[in-house]
Amino acid sequence: MPRVRDVQLYDEMLEAIKTLARAQMSQEGTSSLSLRGIARDLGVTAPALYRYFPSRDDLITALIVDGFTALAHTLEAADANHDCADYRGRFADICRAYRRFALERSVDFQLIYGNPIPGYVAPKEVTVPTVIQVFTVFSIVFIEAFNAGKLKPLPQDRLQPTVVAGLEQIITRNQVPTDVPVMYGVFAAWTKIHGVVMLELFHHLEQTVGDTALFFENELALLIDQLGFL
Repeated sequence: MPRVRDVQLYDEMLEAIKTLARAQMSQEGTSSLSLRGIARDLGVTAPALYRYFPSRDDLITALIVDGFTALAHTLEAADANHDCADYRGRFADICRAYRRFALERSVDFQLIYGNPIPGYVAPKEVTVPTVIQVFTVFSIVFIEAFNAGKLKPLPQDRLQPTVVAGLEQIITRNQVPTDVPVMYGVFAAWTKIHGVVMLELFHHLEQTVGDTALFFENELALLIDQLGFL
């Protein structure tokens, strides 16, 4: 059985590797990740890192899991700041937390939502559960608001059959306790908020809208009404 100190040193090395990986991606982009470069910065040989991450892909996967998990926790904390019945306030603060995470932890955000890294294929059995964590926070607010009569979603007959089929698969596969119109609202909300955040993150907004924070708040207020929150 490993000694406590050995486990502590192992965990510290894991975090040191991840920290250097994020720094490397921040300076050179997510696709530039190199175990050799990290080993050089740590003052060890590249093979010495294989004890912690057998390959570059294993390190990328660990960083992706960390990113989605941290984002989910950030959104959960924002949701917890409100009374459970304040559905509009809960949703608004979740969206603000999403934007804040993207701007403050842009390396993590770009890794999980940016361009695919050449040659890397994410293991779905590892990464998908962490993706679901993020959507669960959004979903809970919509489901609870609908059940409380505080959400009037778009009628299902207004949705394309292909969209309905896709959402039904998601609901069935993940055993989500709601109907297609509510789940459509979840995805409609995420795509709108994510789009605005990505445009701001890559500096495509400020020259047009000026105050990007104020623009976000305006779009958020409009979105809350459009989604059917009462």
